[in-house]
Amino acid sequence: MNAPVRRVDVGLARDAAETEDRGRSEQGLAAMFGYGTELVARKRAHPRPM
Repeated sequence: MNAPVRRVDVGLARDAAETEDRGRSEQGLAAMFGYGTELVARKRAHPRPM
């Protein structure tokens, strides 16, 4: 059985797009990168047959 998919928090996208606060933007980008890395790892572990 596949692990439940974690949804991206809308706040992460807002944080990543923040232009006034560089630290907040960096944290948002890092969180989104981590989420993407999780998705790739899950897909590699459980690829869908074609």
